[in-house]
Amino acid sequence: MDQITHDVRTAQWAEIVRKCHERPENQTAKAWLNENGIDVKQYYYWQRRLRILAAETTNKSLPKTRSSEEVTFVEMPSLNELPAERTEEIVSSSGPAALIRVGKIEIELHNGISDELLGKILKVAAYAC
Repeated sequence: MDQITHDVRTAQWAEIVRKCHERPENQTAKAWLNENGIDVKQYYYWQRRLRILAAETTNKSLPKTRSSEEVTFVEMPSLNELPAERTEEIVSSSGPAALIRVGKIEIELHNGISDELLGKILKVAAYAC
């Protein structure tokens, strides 16, 4: 494949990957790909190639394993242990209840977050680091 053909295909697949990421929230990637007549294996092949290309372009290497940096945990009091007026202030606050920063990743957690969503966020953050 010559360079021009490669560049054109890369641009076409970059557009397909972008559109797939902009699909409706309630639609899976597989459903979107089937709806648009795109082969699932080809899509993930090109998505991987585009990610590698992006990493090379930004002079960053892709992580082979998790970071070996140590994780620090901080004990936080439960709402039941705080005075009532402080509890009301925290619950009614529109700002984040917690802010987690790891490298360039920043995660804001608000009161009322479900255990399921928190678990998913932590799994994604662990993979990204």
